[in-house]
Amino acid sequence: YNEAIRLADNNQLQESRMKFEQAVQADPSFDLAWAALVGACMTSGQLEEGLQVGNQFLTNFPHSSKRRETEMIVQKLNEQLTRKNEIWARVGRDGADSYFALATEGKNFYGWNLDAMPLKVYIGDGRGVRGYRKNDDVILNNSFAEWTKATDG
Repeated sequence: YNEAIRLADNNQLQESRMKFEQAVQADPSFDLAWAALVGACMTSGQLEEGLQVGNQFLTNFPHSSKRRETEMIVQKLNEQLTRKNEIWARVGRDGADSYFALATEGKNFYGWNLDAMPLKVYIGDGRGVRGYRKNDDVILNNSFAEWTKATDG
């Protein structure tokens, strides 16, 4: 549990969520670990899992000091999941259109000036940056390649 908190404080969200899962498995009666796992699922983007864990927490720990906070997180998870599903119903689940719709949902969006194209993006080495993971550069490069293909250059 303490290790999970340290990881969360260092913005290592996936690792933190896994440690909270281990804490819950080690002691299923530890309500603080359950509540923290709900929040970790939300911050790491695991909406469905967070909703499931949150509802389990609310059922198993009706008198927990973290109940009200967890109810609010479960409500937010429901709202986010509903919005995500609405967007996916509109544009599909995969590809650039899905990402673009999710990333710009509810925001004013201004297009890039076509006279300033092509847009060139430099991706530096992320080692030494807090939260950097070995595969981040591959994921980022693949994302830009997909974006380039989806926008015809």
